[in-house]
Amino acid sequence: MKTAEGELVDIEIQIRNTDNYRKRSLYYWSAMYAEQIVAGESYFELNPCIVINILDFNLIRENEHYHSVFDIRERRCGFQLVGDLEIHYLELNKLSGHPDATGLTTLEEWLIFIKDAANTEKRELIETIKKRNEVIAMAEKILARASADEFARAAYQQRRKWYLDRVSGEKYLIKQGIEQGIKQGIEQGGKIKALDIAGKMLSLSFTDEQISLSTGLSEEEIAALRKE
Repeated sequence: MKTAEGELVDIEIQIRNTDNYRKRSLYYWSAMYAEQIVAGESYFELNPCIVINILDFNLIRENEHYHSVFDIRERRCGFQLVGDLEIHYLELNKLSGHPDATGLTTLEEWLIFIKDAANTEKRELIETIKKRNEVIAMAEKILARASADEFARAAYQQRRKWYLDRVSGEKYLIKQGIEQGIKQGIEQGGKIKALDIAGKMLSLSFTDEQISLSTGLSEEEIAALRKE
């Protein structure tokens, strides 16, 4: 995402602390920063990059603040080298309990919405926040619509699967019927031909054994032909 000022912003939401997340977020920043230019382009083209990590676990154990921000500064005097690196950690579990929306900052409103939008016990608080913040109210509508669309897609996929399974089953039965019919036709045609050959061999005084070997007919079938 790119802001009006040209800053590039990457927002990550993570529920588990895995794979050295501090280095991982720094890597995300470095990749985003490096991909802005290619060989031959000027470093002046590089825009500030901001990585925002919304975490459902405690990562920064050196302080109790729910919002920690890191950049590049000179150690003794504290001035910035450049303002191009900015990494935020928003730790949801460090948010203190809020029985109501009194005194909440806009950032806190968003974090509570992210954390508790589906929590029925916090429904009253969420409703109050929505009344105060129309952007959050809009976000919930979009979220609800996306969830409904997802449900509709799942239902459509299920219906489509049922239809395809039914059509496939019908085609399979038809195919099997055709194949069986052809097989039976071949067998019946072969039988008629075998009987015809056997009749001719009988007229030429071939033995039953010779006729059976030549036509595949059983001795009983040949005996029945002799009686005709």
